[in-house]
Amino acid sequence: MALFRRKRRTRTLVVHLKARLMPMDRGEIFEDPLDAHLSAAGVPASVSGAGTLVSDEGEPLSCDLELDVPLDEDAAVVAARVAELLDSLGAPRGSTVLDEDGTTLATFGVAEGLALYLNGTDLPEEVYATSDTRELADAVGTALGDSGRMLSYWHGPTETALYLYGPSAEVMRSRLTDLLTSRPDTQLSRLETID
Repeated sequence: MALFRRKRRTRTLVVHLKARLMPMDRGEIFEDPLDAHLSAAGVPASVSGAGTLVSDEGEPLSCDLELDVPLDEDAAVVAARVAELLDSLGAPRGSTVLDEDGTTLATFGVAEGLALYLNGTDLPEEVYATSDTRELADAVGTALGDSGRMLSYWHGPTETALYLYGPSAEVMRSRLTDLLTSRPDTQLSRLETID
């Protein structure tokens, strides 16, 4: 009996998002909406996989989405449409669409990122006992207004990070100054631009 190899019908494009997102947030914010947009817009591609690169401590560093594209489609055209759709979802600057051989087909992104790291070990115990991360996240959202939004978070061994994205990291930083200096639970925190 002879074995036959099935002809390959698709190629894989990799969308690299320069976003620090937990897997659930990645799916809700980019993966699921992209798949729905591709279908609705008639773009011949579908999300076939996804993953999150994490640090040794488990902090998310970036995300990838894999797209199946028919071999007879122009990958560069599909990549341009994917980039346009992800820009409409607020994708971070410096994101790329790569062909399966690693060639960059599109570079895109409209948002800058800012990580707010909350100290989880050096504040008085009563601060930790009375602080509420959800309430703080709401206060951060209010302070940011239309200049940005929190897309994800991470609870690490010594700190908690809130990942904020908007058109300008500097504007978000300036909008958070008063909040961060006035709250007990944000003392010893730090803001880092996400590159």
